[in-house]
Amino acid sequence: MLNATRHLVGLVKALQKSLQHRFKGIFVSVKMDDSSDVAVDLPFEDIVYMMSALLDPSFCLFWLEQDVQAPDEVKSEVKEMIIDLVLAEARN
Repeated sequence: MLNATRHLVGLVKALQKSLQHRFKGIFVSVKMDDSSDVAVDLPFEDIVYMMSALLDPSFCLFWLEQDVQAPDEVKSEVKEMIIDLVLAEARN
C-alpha cells in the first residue's frame, strides 16, 4: 500500500501500526504475527471472534482466504482449527 501512495505516508504507517496493535490477537491466531508476549492477554485473542465469523453467512471463511497474508498451508491449518472448535462447541 505504501508503494501506491505518494502523500500521507505517515498516516498510512500510523494506521497500519494501530491495526496491528489493536487486533494483534487475531493476527497471532491466524499466524500472521508472532506473539513475543505469551504471558500478556492480547486483544481479540479469544477464538470466539473467528468462530463467529465462520458462523456468519456474510463472512464464512472468505476473510481467511482473501485477507490473511499467510501461506496456503497455514490458512488450511487455521481453517481446520476453527471448524474443529465450532464442532466441539456444538457437541457440548
